[in-house]
Amino acid sequence: MEILIICLILLLFALLVFFAVRSEKSLIRSWLLLAVTEAERQLGSGTGKAKLRKVYLWFNERFPVVSFFVAFETFSKWVDAALEVMEQILASREGNDG
Repeated sequence: MEILIICLILLLFALLVFFAVRSEKSLIRSWLLLAVTEAERQLGSGTGKAKLRKVYLWFNERFPVVSFFVAFETFSKWVDAALEVMEQILASREGNDG
């Protein structure tokens, strides 16, 4: 009986975390765009691993609960997606300047 209660509590906790991550996903995406842009500004090009490490540390500080449940490989994919958006924004700005 006690094990059943513990399992139910763990299941409820996992569901809460899952829905929290889902609801925060838009916020996380926006924040990641800002973070990768700032890391690029601070560290420059050609420093991909250092930028990823810096953004990951910022992510852990900003979203400690979410970061506990997100695998680094998943986080890295999120960063790659944010970098693609950043590059698209920069390309569209360059196109508008010329």
